[in-house]
Amino acid sequence: ARMREDLVFDAGPAARDFGYAPRPFRPQAAMFRAPA
Repeated sequence: ARMREDLVFDAGPAARDFGYAPRPFRPQAAMFRAPA
């Protein structure tokens, strides 16, 4: 049932009220490699 729900949200109120400022997500190939 959860897969049918829209899980997108607006971070605007959190940014305004709490200074919420997440860093950009910039994936790199090394992030997806299994640890040695």
